[in-house]
Amino acid sequence: MLWLMPTRYRTATFIATVVVWSAQPAMAQLRPRVALVTPEVACHVAPSHSATVTEVLKLTGNPYQSEIRIERIETDERGGTWIHVAPHLTARPWVREGCWIPESMVVPTEGAGHLLELADRLLSLDAPPPLEHLLAVYTLFVHSRYRDQVEGSAVFAQRRTALVARAVEAAQSLGRTPLRPVDRDPRIIMWIESFGDRVRYLEHPSGRGTWTVDEGGPETDAEPGRREHARGHDGRELALIAPDVACRLRPSRTASGRRILRLDLHFRTDRPDSTVADEAWVFYPPGECWVAAAHTAPGDTDQHVLTMVDHFLTSGEGWSTFNHLSLLAVLSVRGRGHRGAVERSAVLGLRRLDLLRQVLGKFSPMSADALTLAWIEVLGSEISVTDEGHAWTVSDEAYTTLYERHRADPFAEEIKWKFASESDAYECEGDPICYTEQAVNERLSKYWAVFPDGRHIARAIELGRTLLGYALERCSAARAAGPDSREARIWEWNKWDDRGPAIVQALRASLEEVGEEVRAPLIERLNELEKCGAEQ
Repeated sequence: MLWLMPTRYRTATFIATVVVWSAQPAMAQLRPRVALVTPEVACHVAPSHSATVTEVLKLTGNPYQSEIRIERIETDERGGTWIHVAPHLTARPWVREGCWIPESMVVPTEGAGHLLELADRLLSLDAPPPLEHLLAVYTLFVHSRYRDQVEGSAVFAQRRTALVARAVEAAQSLGRTPLRPVDRDPRIIMWIESFGDRVRYLEHPSGRGTWTVDEGGPETDAEPGRREHARGHDGRELALIAPDVACRLRPSRTASGRRILRLDLHFRTDRPDSTVADEAWVFYPPGECWVAAAHTAPGDTDQHVLTMVDHFLTSGEGWSTFNHLSLLAVLSVRGRGHRGAVERSAVLGLRRLDLLRQVLGKFSPMSADALTLAWIEVLGSEISVTDEGHAWTVSDEAYTTLYERHRADPFAEEIKWKFASESDAYECEGDPICYTEQAVNERLSKYWAVFPDGRHIARAIELGRTLLGYALERCSAARAAGPDSREARIWEWNKWDDRGPAIVQALRASLEEVGEEVRAPLIERLNELEKCGAEQ
């Protein structure tokens, strides 16, 4: 796979440039920047079709991994032209030699024309293209790098719509297993339902739903998904609030499980519950089997969504990544989920962000595949990067948007506190002054400025004091080691003299509404830091 971190999720922009290994400046100047025209390209150890294939370069949806600025070319024994791919663009950046691809596998990038080439090649294949290829190419179409060229173009819009339709079809196609791709990875559901009213969802009584795309309408960011239910049994509506629920042949824990039912599966039953060994069981008509009543809740109100989330938080069960993603999909989409209920509830809204943050920790920008990048793209402004670009996390904007939507709700304080105490959507690279500014001034202070006597104020002051202590420790070490020491040079490099006074002033101002006794420990630590920073 081409090894480049998706630049849309970094703070710095990186242009993929092929490293110069031999001098051919005249030829290089004649060559434009080019891009791969198929999602997978064999890369050879030498510029020849007879040379060993060292790896297969794969597109994932990151535009910078598909573009190459030509700086070295060679001609093979048949007169064919080959382009050198530098090691850092491959899956083996430690191999100095890199690899070679034929010129026929690239086209110029002017006007984003290579996107049309990619789409046309995929859509004209006789065999159905793999879902990951369709996702990778579609993600390129919607990436900000090509937005100016793509938006407003009827040609690009037509190809983009065709890619969506084929991808939705591929996501629901049966392969060698009874499970469709959309059944194996809930991220696909979230991607499909991001297309708003262009997608219609039909849920069958069996629980297996299907999605269809309206190829005639314009693309929009409208409310995702329309949900329709095929006619099933009458009776009370129930929903499963636990994942991996076994549906047993008889109402008993010892009976064999006929099938495993998914989280938030809705069904109707008109048979009375059966109690065996003091445990109630519910009949599941589509499978003619029984599930434990403890795993169900009435499904005709929003309450079961909160019950489902609380079960996840309190059950103590080791939920798999698949189950985490399944619950996130339930909270994120409308067609086969309950996004409407989540948006109406401050509690559910925050629970969803908590879950999203947990799930993001299971994926890395450095090794993201096509499905991961397609999913990240539809999450949009809810996502930011942290840990110097090596991890995804929930963005500050996601927390502040949720808070503003529910600021009149009594639970709004919990949203503000969660943002203030846990948000890590910033990059400081070990700079203690940056941590002071970002973690204390830009986050913790946002809590006590709005809730100066809030439920978490003591903890907020204590946490702020601890964070200021890190900067004070660095400053004290620099002063003790002397002006020519390594510690002093690092402290000087952090530029307290330039940044410190403004940080101190802003922090003092934010504490004005906090009670004098409550804020005293933090003010004391702040005075110590200010005094240390002023010493020469």
